[in-house]
Amino acid sequence: MKPLTPLTDPENAPYAPAPLCLSCKHWIRGQRCHAFEGEIPVEITTWKFDHKKPHPLDNGLRYEPYEPKAPIGKVETIKV
Repeated sequence: MKPLTPLTDPENAPYAPAPLCLSCKHWIRGQRCHAFEGEIPVEITTWKFDHKKPHPLDNGLRYEPYEPKAPIGKVETIKV
C-alpha cells in the first residue's frame, strides 16, 4: 500500500493549500493569503470549510477567482 501524502490524503494536509486557494486572487503563496493575518486556516486548506462563505478570520475577503490582467492572445509556434 502506498503511503499517504498531502496530495492523496486531504484529511491530513494542513500545509498544502486547497486547489481553490491556488485559483484565488487573494492567495499569495504557500499558506499565505491577503484574507488572513496569519496562515490560511486548516479548515479551509483541508476542504472542511467553503471559503466562498464568510469565515470569522477572513477580514471580509473571501474566495474570488483570479483573473489575468492581460488578455490571453493567440499562441504561435516557431520552428527551431
